[in-house]
Amino acid sequence: MGINNVKNRIAEDAGKLNRRLFKNVVALAKLGNRKKYPVGLCVGSGDEIGWTTVTITPDMVGNRIAVFTSVERKAYGDCMKPLQIKWFNDVKEAGGIAEVYQERKDGTIERMSET
Repeated sequence: MGINNVKNRIAEDAGKLNRRLFKNVVALAKLGNRKKYPVGLCVGSGDEIGWTTVTITPDMVGNRIAVFTSVERKAYGDCMKPLQIKWFNDVKEAGGIAEVYQERKDGTIERMSET
């Protein structure tokens, strides 16, 4: 059990849900000159960032589009922080897909689209 259990479930679901996800590391990286540079999107952004391929309705000629997708992973006992909740809500309000994969006490994983 633990966060690897959650990561495996996200990877398993990605194929089924037509998703392409990338690990989003948010940190400060120290370079040779000892100056720190921010990496990743922003504090609060999802652990996995990418897109979900969606087929547009027939009135839009059946084209497919990529919908921005943000996935947060949480091990048992962990919860969303305020900036993560803000990011989650911002993505959804902008028309993207935001989900949280939460590990439960029994080791099962719940996929949630509401905070």
